[in-house]
Parts: sequence; structure tokens; C-alpha cells
Amino acid sequence: MDAQIKALNAQVEALKSGGVKALLGEISKRDALASQISKFVGAFDHAEKTLEEVAKYGVEKLGLKAPAGQEQIALDAYFVGRTPKCEEAGYALDSINAEKGKSLRDLVA
Repeated sequence: MDAQIKALNAQVEALKSGGVKALLGEISKRDALASQISKFVGAFDHAEKTLEEVAKYGVEKLGLKAPAGQEQIALDAYFVGRTPKCEEAGYALDSINAEKGKSLRDLVA
């Protein structure tokens, strides 16, 4: 009986240490995916969602079709080579400076 109790205690301890590490890894992956999705659809509350729920939400919001359980793969494929609009470089010229032949430094001085 004592051997069984010791074995069960060892299993519980292993589960505690490994379980916490696995949970933290899951949270990290969930937050990274939520951040990536947010760049395309806007911020959303994912605090009480699992990784799978965040993936389902992303597929739905982006209008993708994916078989059940394959949402993360669909999102990974969608994000390849895509840059969200908020990260695209934009350029603008000031026509006043071009017309007068002055630089911004000349106007500030």
C-alpha cells in the first residue's frame, strides 16, 4: 500500500511540474496567435480563451474555411507572406517644400 501511495505522489508531483510548464507554453502560444490575428482584425479579448478557441475566432473573423481542428494550420497558411496594413510602409511628400525648393530643415530654422 505504501508503495502505491508513493507512486501516486510521484505521479502527482510530475504532473504538477510538467503541467504548469505545459500550461505556460499554451498561454504563450495563445497570446502570440492572438497578437498576430489582432494585426489583421483588430484587438479582441482572448483572456479566457484557449489556443483552439483563439484559432477558431481568427478563422471566423478572417473569413477562412478550415476543417474542425485544422484552424491553426489555416491561419499559419494565411499569414505566410502577408503584412498587415498597420505595418506597411507609407510615403508622403510635402508639395509646399517641392514648390519652393526648400527642405524641412529650412522651414524649421
